[in-house]
Amino acid sequence: MADYGVRNSVILYGSSGKEYAQKIYNYLQEDNSVGRSQINDRLILGEMELNHFPNGEPDVRIGSNVRKREVYIVQSFFPKDTIHNVPGRIKDIMFDNLRSKYGEIDEDLLNEVFNYTLNMLGGQLFDSEYRRVYDAFELLTINDAAKRASAGSITNVLTTYPFGRQDRKSRGRQPITAKMFANLIERSGADAVFTMDMHADQLQGFFDISCDNLNPGFYFLHDAKEKFGDLTKIKYRGADQGANKKMERLLVDSKIEGLKGVEIESISKSRDLGREHYSKGFTSDVYKQNVVSMDDCIDTAGTFVNTAKALFEQKRPPESLTFYATEALLSEPATERLEKLSRNHNIEIVTTDVLPYPEDYISERSRWLRVIPVHQSFAHAIDRRDKADSVSDVLFKDFETFENYIYKTYPTE
Repeated sequence: MADYGVRNSVILYGSSGKEYAQKIYNYLQEDNSVGRSQINDRLILGEMELNHFPNGEPDVRIGSNVRKREVYIVQSFFPKDTIHNVPGRIKDIMFDNLRSKYGEIDEDLLNEVFNYTLNMLGGQLFDSEYRRVYDAFELLTINDAAKRASAGSITNVLTTYPFGRQDRKSRGRQPITAKMFANLIERSGADAVFTMDMHADQLQGFFDISCDNLNPGFYFLHDAKEKFGDLTKIKYRGADQGANKKMERLLVDSKIEGLKGVEIESISKSRDLGREHYSKGFTSDVYKQNVVSMDDCIDTAGTFVNTAKALFEQKRPPESLTFYATEALLSEPATERLEKLSRNHNIEIVTTDVLPYPEDYISERSRWLRVIPVHQSFAHAIDRRDKADSVSDVLFKDFETFENYIYKTYPTE
């Protein structure tokens, strides 16, 4: 067991959060290559022993001393389709390595060994329908382990809130899963939660503990400025009224001259017997303009594709459409839809690194998909909580303060 002396704050992680925890920790350290001084010298990246029993049950142990220390547990949650073929990816890599080393291999025998081993390890953990549930339950077991190890405080750092879609009873005999998961987090020992861009802001009210819902909007504005230049020259359009309200609030909060009160329109969307209908009319001209839209997630891409078609099929179509989404879940048939759309129109989906995408998953979709990092916000949130300082003064005050702090005071690569 490592001895961390007087340092009293530890960053831990779950299976899906290990890489993100490392990102956060690295960002908090000194990096001379980008001119960044050390942000916090009290935080340590702890040790975790993460295994599971043959039946798939999590088997976790904290390998670092956390007694009376502030603990930050980082967990990400796999979207189902990005890991749809994890066993296949592992097998391909293994077979390629064996071929390069030994030449000809017996694929039938190796397939049999591989499948047997996968089953022995609890192959359902790689199943696209179960992994997110496993990640959530593993988080709860780590909370319990930290509590029983006498941690001083436990903060869950959730790169996304994994069960936020069902936040009310829209019909009889339905659960409110978002509230249920909040209860589980609290009961398992957490004292506070950091997450990013919940499906609805009011989900914070499901917690009776501190819950900070970090906003990626300024990252989106920074990227749009890098891509297009003058933010006041961009046309802002939403897929629906909810997305419009979020963009309006973001532009006001940015305090950028010329953006307050900027006109934001949405596609007129109505429903008839469950089928959505989209109006193609807008009251303002977007001809040869760069259009930007934002929302918390893009799932099957049906709404986005219909929005894009409504824009580009006008007599006076825009130059481009860029959609910023905190989570790009891309459940099928999203990829097929977006590939087809990108062949005919200048579109791009820009998402964040809150989901653990495999590198080849992004590269295979690079024509229309790009990922930008937002782990800096989690790092600063942890640092500010650790020092009992304000998070809002750094991340939410205004766009200029945000840019100066994230990209100048503590630059990234």
